[in-house]
Amino acid sequence: MNMLSDSVRTSTYHSAIIANGPTMFANRVVMDVGAGSGAFTFRDGFRTNNQSQLKGILSFFAVKSGAQMVIAVEASGMAEKISRMLASAHSRNQYLKNRLLVLHSKVEEITPNMLIPNSQGFVTTDTRVVDTIISEPVGVLLLHERMVESFIYARDHFLKPGGAMMPESGTIHLAPFSDAAFYAQTMAKARFWENTDFYGVDFSPLKSDAVDEAFEQVAVGVFNPSILIANKVSHCVDFRFCTVEELSDIVIPIDWISQYTGIMHGIAGWFDLDLCGVVIERSYNIAAEMFLPTASSGVGGSPYEAWVTADRSDDREDEGDDADEDLRYTRRARWLLHEQLFTYGLEAPAMSPDRPETLSLYK
Repeated sequence: MNMLSDSVRTSTYHSAIIANGPTMFANRVVMDVGAGSGAFTFRDGFRTNNQSQLKGILSFFAVKSGAQMVIAVEASGMAEKISRMLASAHSRNQYLKNRLLVLHSKVEEITPNMLIPNSQGFVTTDTRVVDTIISEPVGVLLLHERMVESFIYARDHFLKPGGAMMPESGTIHLAPFSDAAFYAQTMAKARFWENTDFYGVDFSPLKSDAVDEAFEQVAVGVFNPSILIANKVSHCVDFRFCTVEELSDIVIPIDWISQYTGIMHGIAGWFDLDLCGVVIERSYNIAAEMFLPTASSGVGGSPYEAWVTADRSDDREDEGDDADEDLRYTRRARWLLHEQLFTYGLEAPAMSPDRPETLSLYK
């Protein structure tokens, strides 16, 4: 799945850059923000850094689409790998010669003198010299890793008035899910701490903390859309106009109508990217599942009104940080549920993949 997911992402970016070549790249100055961190893989269901990343792939696509100059900005050691590719341009990948500038720096630390590669014939003291900015700045639920902030910083400091950005926007989608098997699997992680006699040690005082820790983990990976029990709500982030301040505390109103009777275990989230007319529909293949602190019951047709907030943490994973990501979030929610009455039989109905309500009914 990781190779398939990466192939979809890379091929879609390639198609978008080629399709927009005449209007966004040909004879233009392009900046690639986070040039060495484009591709990604999965390990144990989590998005991780990997040494097989495609170094500078978006920069190379931009050059092949006719860019006059591509400024590849990368804070990690991956910048050296891109420079190695450039150094071999006299014999291999000759199309890169005199058309790629590698800046081993955070985009926030770029100064005007860094944009003067005299040996490549591209001279300026003005930082707003970029016609198009490209990046793969997204993380889990679009905003995790906070690379979008660097994307916006590049827009505000280096993009010419009327310049273009790729991607233009991203849309977060949220829907409630019912998944008894996954809920039980998560609960099983905390069962050890119910042990009252582990070689004479009683761990049960830690059970509550263990349950909280297990259920506050955001599960990232793949889920079957049949677990969704209501239509999605969506929130669009327009990278062309949004500010960093607007990203610091995003509130997404929820107004769902349950399509099934059963247990709502949590909220599933995923996102799409608009690459200037070419859309990466992440669908359910790169998504997050967030458990509610307490599962909620619901009758088919009942409304759910609430809100989900994304708070900006004071900690930020810098570009190039190879440490494993901490995907735990603090979640707040205020649920306004109607009083409901349920009548269940003694036998639970057989599980059916196209009827998620059968997955979470009481016996």
